[in-house]
Order: sequence, then structure tokens, then C-alpha cells
Amino acid sequence: MTTLTHRARRTEVGKNSEKKVESEEDTNQDKSPDNEDSGDSKDIRLTLMEEVLLLGLKDKEGYTSFWNDCISSGLRGGILIELAMRGRIYLEPPTMRKKRLLDRKVLLKSDSPTGDVLLDETLKHIKATEPTETVQTWIELLTGETWNPFKLQYQLRNVRERIAKNLVEKGILTTEKQNFLLFDMTTHPVTNTTEKQRLVKKLQDSVLERWVNDPQRMDKRTLALLVLAHSSDVLENVFSSLTDDSPGPAMSQKQEEENPAEETGEEKQDTQEKEGILPERAEEAKLKAKYPSLGQKPGGSDFLMKRLQKGQKYFDSGDYNMAKAKMKNKQLPSAGPDKNLVTGDHIPTPQDLPQRKSSLVTSKLAGGQVE
Repeated sequence: MTTLTHRARRTEVGKNSEKKVESEEDTNQDKSPDNEDSGDSKDIRLTLMEEVLLLGLKDKEGYTSFWNDCISSGLRGGILIELAMRGRIYLEPPTMRKKRLLDRKVLLKSDSPTGDVLLDETLKHIKATEPTETVQTWIELLTGETWNPFKLQYQLRNVRERIAKNLVEKGILTTEKQNFLLFDMTTHPVTNTTEKQRLVKKLQDSVLERWVNDPQRMDKRTLALLVLAHSSDVLENVFSSLTDDSPGPAMSQKQEEENPAEETGEEKQDTQEKEGILPERAEEAKLKAKYPSLGQKPGGSDFLMKRLQKGQKYFDSGDYNMAKAKMKNKQLPSAGPDKNLVTGDHIPTPQDLPQRKSSLVTSKLAGGQVE
């Protein structure tokens, strides 16, 4: 009996420990996304969608570029990434057959509300969908780019306006109306420019000063924001304030490392000039030392010299015949402009042409034997 009781107690302790580990993992996953950006923004905490929209908005005008047709899908992708970082959804585990990130299915992990209207609405759609859909399919469904009329209910409407209202409530944007001749549009100019500058500086430092050259070591939230800003075509607004004359600290370190080599090269050049040796002469000496046979034969290779010694090439039969006649007769008319030229402006006469040899067979016409 004692052994049975001991075994029962051991199994109960093992089950309780497993439950504690699972609960600790869930709490860590729920807490880690919320506390990741606590060091960067102490007063105002923004979601990924709000940060992408803030980067895309013009400060004074208060609207995004009319030519930007990527920000809609980028904001929907930000919703999915935000849900994953808050521990509400996850992707199917990778299998032996490698799939792209967009081709992996989205699975529900927890349906507890997040407190954000857009996130909770998307979480409700994911929970009610059977079978599960891929990441790319969910972005298309949330954007409304689908031919299936039964799936139009998954479309999230007025996403930009709803995100802009959240930023207005947080004191970053304000609401105005602007007249565009034919219609009036609600705009949201930026009032808290320090918050936007902080966000821009954060992304600039992550690429320039704090660049680790390894995505695994990089902050997940910052990496996700960089990818979303690039896919939403708003990353150019982050680096537009940088100039070509002011490289980042990482570039300056590289330049400092390269400066000693450049200084040694300059010192070598100074010593060469002092000794009277020009850099061109030094390079020529190095080339001759590497290829000793170079420059010994000014005429070129033996094969080329043999080709040139065979004589002039003629591309016309008349030129060839005239050159041959000159070789035989060794005489040219005095009217010719130059005796050394084989062809030229001289027009040959019948006297210049070589005499035809008499035929051995007598012609019947010459003998008068015509029948």
C-alpha cells in the first residue's frame, strides 16, 4: 500500500509541476510582448499598426501619400504580428517540406481579449474560421481582396481612420477637415512631433548605430516594425532626414579602421616622390617583374609576324591582278601619283596591261577558215 501511495503522490507532483510550467510559459508570453518596448516609450505605448501609420502620415498635411497602395496590406499584416507577439495566435510548426512564411497556416492559441478593437475583431474572425487559413490568405481577407462573396464579412473597414482615432486619443494626432476642391477629407496632422521623432530615431539607430548584423539577436518588435515599414512603403520616410555627408557611427568606425591603411599608402607615395620614383614607373616595374617576357618583341607574337610577312591582303580581284602585274613588270607609268602604292587614283591604260601570250593553237578565224 505504501508503494502505491508513493507512486500516486509522485504522479500528482509531476502533473502539478507540468501545469505550473505551462502557466509560467503562458504568463511569460503574455507579459513579454507588452514589456518589450517599455524602455523605449515610457509614457505612450503604440501598437505596430499605429507606428506604421504614424511613419506614413505627413506631418502638416495629415494624410498618407495618394500613390501608396501598400499601406493597407501592411496594416493588416501588423495586426497579425501584434496578435502573435501578444500570444494570441501562432503559426503552424515547420514540417519536412519547407514553406514560405506566408504559406504557413495561422492557428489560434488564446481567445482572451486584448483591449484593442481591431485586434479583438481579427481574433474573433480567426476563431470562427474552419479550416484554418494561411498568412497571405488572412491578409487578403482582412483587406477585402477576395472573389468569394461569402468571405467578405472578414474585411476590416476604415482601418486607417480607426487607427488614427486611437492616435488622436493618445495625443499624437489631431483631427481636421481639408477641402480638395471636389470633396472634403478628414485629415490628422501630427501634433506631438517628439513622439514621431523618437520613433524615427529608434529605427535609424537600429540600422546604423545598434546594427547587430544578425536578425536572431535583434529586438523582435523593432525587427517587425522594420519589415512592416518596408512592406508598407513608408521606410523611406525614416531615412529621408539623413544626409550623404553624415554617415552613421558604424560607418565612421569602419572609416577609422581604414584610415591607418590609407595613411600608410600616402606615406609610401611621399617616400617614392622623395626618391624620384613616380607611381606610374613603380607600377610598370611591378608589371615587368611579374611578366618578364612582356615588351621584348615590339612586333608582337611570332604567329602575328608570320602573318604580316606573307604580304598584303586583297579583298578585290582587280587589286590583286594589278599588284601581280606590278611585281612582274616592275614599271609603273609616270602619271601615277605614287609608285609605292599598289592601288590609287591612277587609271590603267591598255599599254600598262601585260601582253597576252600567244596561243599555241591557231584560231580558225585568224586563218580565214570559216565555213
